[in-house]
Amino acid sequence: MVFTFLMSVIVYQIMIPISLYISMELVRVGQAYFMIQDNRMYDETSKSRFQCRALNINEDLGQIKYVFSDKTGTLTENKMEF
Repeated sequence: MVFTFLMSVIVYQIMIPISLYISMELVRVGQAYFMIQDNRMYDETSKSRFQCRALNINEDLGQIKYVFSDKTGTLTENKMEF
């Protein structure tokens, strides 16, 4: 039964075209571009924009409820680095 399931997964993976993966990556690049160019995410004091370091950030942003950080540098310099 397990062997049959694994064989069907291998066979069905061919049915998903490679263009779907490419299209999804292009959509992620476009969404990252729109987030970077958003004027509401521009900081006047540091004259810096939003930086997108990962293309899957927009998928993860909807799941964030709380951001925990320590006090060193975050409160004094208002700067958080990962």
